[in-house]
This record gives sequence, structure tokens and C-alpha cells, in this order.
Amino acid sequence: MSQDAQRDRGEVVVPLLRHFPTKFNSGTPGEERSRGHLKIPPDPEAMEKLGPGAAETLRELNVSSLRASSLPRARISGKWIADELGIPMEVTNDLETWDTGDKVAGKLEKETIPLRKKWIKYPDTKPPGGEPFEDFINRATAEFKTAAEYNRKHPDAPKALVVHGHHVIAAEELFNGKEVDPNELDTLDEEFPPGSVMLLHIRPNDVELERIHPKGFDKDVRR
Repeated sequence: MSQDAQRDRGEVVVPLLRHFPTKFNSGTPGEERSRGHLKIPPDPEAMEKLGPGAAETLRELNVSSLRASSLPRARISGKWIADELGIPMEVTNDLETWDTGDKVAGKLEKETIPLRKKWIKYPDTKPPGGEPFEDFINRATAEFKTAAEYNRKHPDAPKALVVHGHHVIAAEELFNGKEVDPNELDTLDEEFPPGSVMLLHIRPNDVELERIHPKGFDKDVRR
């Protein structure tokens, strides 16, 4: 849909980039590890492989600036893209992923998903050494709504956010007021793998997250 058509239907679009993979989530299937607030960088080989396609997709959207999480895997991913496109980038702690605490960070994903599902279901519960899911949601909501307001005023040169997987599973709910479905964790990496470029379509009566890069999966829209 053209930008003029989006404006005519009262739609605002926020481009999102999920950070490039780290060694923790680009290894042997079944051995992936949760990252949490660990200060680990993206895998350089994965970034060089996936970066050009993501950058070209954002270039086609005429993205004029980036705002990235300050955690290294997002900050470095964002800088790679910003340098490639020749655009500015801001960094903020408020876009850091959910701090899931010391019982999750660095542990096998298959072991941590049940814990995270429980804490998402009861969002006021504080994980040991971490933060309640509702605190993460409050931080993310403020950042996403600020970006949406900017893009409402600058639809032809939007700002993109460089985010984490927990932002992806909650993106629609930040605007529609619904509860986040914990089961979205089960299919996150299949539907929106690290390095994905997405569009968050915010309409008067609907919010939709669409993956536009990479192509080739059966399910490109999370509903």
C-alpha cells in the first residue's frame, strides 16, 4: 500500500528491525540460549550475511533515522544499518529487552520459555534478579508510541526502531490494549527471526505486525 493510501485510511506505520543473531541464537537447533540483559554482540558472520538485505529493505522504506536498544546486540546491529544507509541513530536504555533475570539469561531457550510464559501470564510478578513483564511493557509502550507519533508527522521519512524478540511478541498489544499471548514465544523465531524487518501497521480499528524481510515463510503476519 502506498504512503498516500495509508494516510487516507488513518494508518501510521512503524518499521522495526529485530537485531541480528548472536552466537546464543544462531547455533545448533535446540541449543539456543536466552540472552536477556547479557551484553553480547551480534555474530559478525551472521550480520555480514543478513545485513545487506535488511538495509536494502529499510532503504526502500526511506527510513531516515534509527532508534535502538542500548544492549550491544541491538546497538551494534543498528549502527551497522545506520552506517550502511548514512542515517543517524539514537540509543536508549528504554528499548532494552525485558530483563528476565538470572534464572533465564544464558540458559537454554527450551528451559526458559516455560518460565517466561508464566511471568507473561502474571505480568506483575518479578522474576528473580529481573523486572516484572508489565514494567517492560510500560517502557516499550512509551517508545513505540513516540515513534508512531513521529511517523504520523513524517510518513515519507519514518523512524525505525531496532528491537528485541520480546518487543515483537508484544508489538500489537502495545496499541490494542490486549494481553500478550505467552504462546507467541513458541513461534517467535520461526515467524520473526533475528534480522527480520517488520512493519507495525497502526490503524484506527486494527493493529497488525507484518514481516516484510526475509520473505519465504508461510506465515508473515501475526494475528
